[in-house]
Amino acid sequence: MIVLLLALACGPKPADLPPEFNPKGSPLVPAMDAPLYTSGLGLPKDALVAQVALGHRWDEALSGAAASIALDTSHAPTLEGAQHAAHRAGYPYTVKSLNFGWMDVGVYPEELGRSLAATLREGDDLGLARVRTQDRDRWVALVAHPVDRIAPIFRELRMGAELPIKASSPGTWTVVSPSGKVQRGTTPAKVVMNEAGEWWLEVRSLNTQVVSLPVYVDMATPPAPMLELPGESVTGPADAVAYALDLLDDVRDSFAMVPLQRDGTLDTLAGLPLGQVLDKSWTQEGGEARLRAAGFVGGPAYQIQCQASSVANCIDKLMRAPVSRAALLHPGLRLVGGGAQVRTDGVTLLLNLASE
Repeated sequence: MIVLLLALACGPKPADLPPEFNPKGSPLVPAMDAPLYTSGLGLPKDALVAQVALGHRWDEALSGAAASIALDTSHAPTLEGAQHAAHRAGYPYTVKSLNFGWMDVGVYPEELGRSLAATLREGDDLGLARVRTQDRDRWVALVAHPVDRIAPIFRELRMGAELPIKASSPGTWTVVSPSGKVQRGTTPAKVVMNEAGEWWLEVRSLNTQVVSLPVYVDMATPPAPMLELPGESVTGPADAVAYALDLLDDVRDSFAMVPLQRDGTLDTLAGLPLGQVLDKSWTQEGGEARLRAAGFVGGPAYQIQCQASSVANCIDKLMRAPVSRAALLHPGLRLVGGGAQVRTDGVTLLLNLASE
């Protein structure tokens, strides 16, 4: 959920702000990059931010992500960008909502305060920061609701290091290597990181996602998401599928894998399961069985789908889920086809992938 908070030209200063508070002084911003995935409740050093966060679970790492978003004025904030910023700042959990807006310098954001008081619930983490952009303050609020807590882990590891996986409650984990290899088990566990590149870790508790995040081996954390998400414009289903396949080529190129060739039969075989996705009767097992029945039996064959606000967000969503990520990164794939439905509120995409 994304909410734009309209800027207020003026507003009252809370009576209990410290007397040394200088409305014209530079905001105090938490760290926007941290090497360790963890969460920690604290008190904002910025007195005005502290007033708005009073009574809420202000998390320093999540607030570092909010500051990073606030500083980037090149495009409107997105939840996908907020999640990448959270990972860079060391916050491991899923960002659920994003609020942003502008205020006059040093002015208390009444509308934001009311919005947070009305929407935050018990157990929510709040990331809140303000930055100075020219002659205004830009405020960003991020909200997450962790269903469990994991033990701290480093985002960047050396080759051969062990990734410790431990949560507060018993659960399961899935790890996908840069070459698409999947490992699974129960927590606690340790996984040897034996490939260089971006790995993906998902931990679940009671069949609910706890974290879904990247771990980098022998490489630095990228400064931006793999896919350029803003600015997309597609005119219909054919355009959406073509754009999705272009993005898939970019993803596979990033992992040093061969591009996929479009196959007309796989396009045709996307029609029926796309309708099943839309009427909520689709199953991945059934879809992949149909691919094999159609003759795609010489190697791996996958059928994956996503629904999102844009094609790029759809591919990003597939790359954040272990099953679909492993499919997209399978080194044995050679062919691809798909179908899409495009609406004013988003896109539904179904992809068929096969070796031959």
